[in-house]
Amino acid sequence: MIFVAVVLVLLMLGAAPSFTNNARRLRLETTAFDLVQLMRYANEMAISQSSDVVWVWDDNNRQVVLETQVEDPLLGPIRTQLSDKRAKSKRLSDEYQLTLTSDDVDAEDVTFFADGTSEPAEWVLTNGKGSYRAEVDRYTSQVSLKVVTAEDDDA
Repeated sequence: MIFVAVVLVLLMLGAAPSFTNNARRLRLETTAFDLVQLMRYANEMAISQSSDVVWVWDDNNRQVVLETQVEDPLLGPIRTQLSDKRAKSKRLSDEYQLTLTSDDVDAEDVTFFADGTSEPAEWVLTNGKGSYRAEVDRYTSQVSLKVVTAEDDDA
């Protein structure tokens, strides 16, 4: 009986790292899907409100917020955060690294225009156990998401 208990303990100890890695991978995947959904929501809001909506990465608070943007002839662009509770991501834990670029230049935001187009953008989300890349098509504002593989990193 003791022998069986020892074997079970050894099996469980061997499986623990696998469970931990799977949990981290699933958290990364869920977070990536949530950020993509916010981009899609920004596009929908821009079209439905006939107003530009900006997807903003707030590095200090480690979250994404959506803001409307109107052009004032004297003051230039004026932004207001959307009050809709869906217009903000959960705070990303410190294990995540988000890199946002537009036309291969580091960026803090992406604008979705009322005509259904957007600025071109790409973000990469990583947590040390994997990475996801999202790309926004400038002409259609369609957002694609894919797992970043070792081959992608080499390219």
